Amino acid sequence: MATNVNAEFVIIGDTFDPDIVTQRLGIEPQGYWVKGEKNANAHTERKDTNWWIHTDYEHSFDIMRQLSKLMSILQKKKNILKKLKTTYDLEYLFLVVINVEENEKPAIALDSSFINFASDIGAEFAVDLYIY
Repeated sequence: MATNVNAEFVIIGDTFDPDIVTQRLGIEPQGYWVKGEKNANAHTERKDTNWWIHTDYEHSFDIMRQLSKLMSILQKKKNILKKLKTTYDLEYLFLVVINVEENEKPAIALDSSFINFASDIGAEFAVDLYIY
């Protein structure tokens, strides 16, 4: 196996309608859940509402490759994202998941266009790193 990376953009809020987010953004999510729904894996209720899109896992040596794919979808939606954030008190998260195989470590560096975009929409950034 080779090192692989995926990137996700997650919208998090207490209570918002995922269908409204989908409609306003014009983007179909890869998934969502609603606060109060049963989490089948943990047999608990969801504590918030989430809506997300993501890239596929790909062999990569630079996380900006995956983040750029998300940015190409989201950049033209910046004003809509800012309006949704204030209207529904939402949080935005860019999450990169890295599965390191055979000691192949990708670059974890963010370019200025990503930093500026994430800042403009008030997004946070996180990395989950798994070493096998």
